[in-house]
Amino acid sequence: MHPQLDINKQKQCAELILALDECHKHYGKFLGECNSIKYNLKSCLNKDRNEKAKVNREKALQQKSSSAEYRRKMEEEEAEKIRELLQKSRNKPSSD
Repeated sequence: MHPQLDINKQKQCAELILALDECHKHYGKFLGECNSIKYNLKSCLNKDRNEKAKVNREKALQQKSSSAEYRRKMEEEEAEKIRELLQKSRNKPSSD
């Protein structure tokens, strides 16, 4: 079965959650009268989960690209500092 249902967390499926709860209060659950509601609720919850996963994937890709951009920028700055230090050491007169 699915995890504990919360109307506040699964707002798109709230109507189906309430309908299933109401159906389970009666003997219909023993006769299979709640099955169609249950299947619709499962479909709704899967759709909601897939949408959240898509958003999370997109967010992760954005964070990954911004992290890669930051690392590239830091590497460029470090390389520039090294070039400057090498240039200074080459231009420095030898005191032999």
